[in-house]
Amino acid sequence: MRLLVVDDTGTLAPGLRQKLRTPHGTELAGTVEAATSTAAALACLDRGRHDVVLLHLGATCADGWGLDLLDALSRRSAAPPVVVATSDELTGLEAIRHGAQDALDVRLMSDRAIVRALRRALERHLAHARLRADAGFLDEVDSHLRDFTVALSHDLRRPVGVAKAAIETVARLAGEALGPAARLLEIADDQLGRIVEQADGLLDELRPGGPPPAGAVSLADSVAWAQATLDHPSLRITHGELPPVHARDAAVRQILQNVLHNAVSHNGHQPLTHVHIEAEQRVDEMIDLVISDDGIGVTEDRLSVIFDPGVTSSEHGTGIGLATVRRVARELNGDAWMDPAGRLGGATVVVRLPAES
Repeated sequence: MRLLVVDDTGTLAPGLRQKLRTPHGTELAGTVEAATSTAAALACLDRGRHDVVLLHLGATCADGWGLDLLDALSRRSAAPPVVVATSDELTGLEAIRHGAQDALDVRLMSDRAIVRALRRALERHLAHARLRADAGFLDEVDSHLRDFTVALSHDLRRPVGVAKAAIETVARLAGEALGPAARLLEIADDQLGRIVEQADGLLDELRPGGPPPAGAVSLADSVAWAQATLDHPSLRITHGELPPVHARDAAVRQILQNVLHNAVSHNGHQPLTHVHIEAEQRVDEMIDLVISDDGIGVTEDRLSVIFDPGVTSSEHGTGIGLATVRRVARELNGDAWMDPAGRLGGATVVVRLPAES
C-alpha cells in the first residue's frame, strides 16, 4: 500500500513508518510518503498513485488548513480516500463533511486503530469504485438495449406494412368469394394494426426526450381497446364507472391488454366467459382498478410470486406479462398485486394508479 501522510508539523510520518512495521502494520506493508502542505500533497498525488491519504488536522479548521486539500480532492475523479487524524471531534466531523472517509483521535491512535481505519477506508473506496464501474456498465447495457428496441420497433413497420397490403389485395381480388374467410382477414388486418400501435407506443417510451408526459387517460376507452385485441369473441367484459387516471395512454393500454390476455391464456382448457372491472377511489388520490374473472384462479402458493419475471402456469407462457404490468404500474407511481379473494370465483388483479385530479 502507498500511503501519503499530510502533516504540517512533519512529525506524523516517521511514527507511522515505525507503526507499519509492527505485527498489525504488516497487513498494510508498503511505502509512506510525507507532505507538509496542500500544494506539496497535490504535487505528490500528481507524480504517482497513492492508495490512502492520512491528513493531520489541528484542533481547529478556522484557517482552512487541510480542508482545502479535501475540497481539491473532491473535485478529482480518481482521488484516493482520506482518513483524518485530529484531537478534536468537531474538527473530525467537519472533515468528514468535506469528504474524508473517517476520522481518528490522535490521542488514541494505536497500531490496531490506524491499520483498521486505513484498511476500511481503502476497502470502501474500492467498493465505491466497483459500484461506479457496475453502474457505468449497466448504463451502457441499457443504452444498447434501448437502441436495439427502437430499431426492432422501427423495422417491424415494413413487414407489417407488406402483410397488410397483401391482405387488402386478397380481399379486393376475391371479393364476395371469400365468404366467412373475409372475417378472418379483417381480424388479421386489425391485429397487424395493433402491432403498429404498440410499436409506436414503444418508440414514444424510448425516445431521447423520455416518454410523453402523463395526463388524463380514459379507462373506458383503454378497456375497449384492450378487448378489441383479444381473439375471444365469447368473452363478456363488463365494468362499472371508470374515472380517468393520471398516466400515459400507451402504458394503461399495455397494463389492461396484458392482464386480459393473461386471464384468457392461463385458464387451462376451460373457456373464460366473464371479466368484470371496477374502479375503487382511495383517499390518497389513487385508484384501484380491480379486474376479476370467472376462470380457474391462482393457487395460494403462487399468489406472492405471480408477478415475478419468468413465473408462469402455462407451458407456452413467458412469465413476462404480469411482471410487465407491475413494472409499468410502479413507473406510474402505482403498483399491482393479486387479490386472494377472487371476487368472481377466479383470479382478481388489482392495479393501483394515480387518479386524475
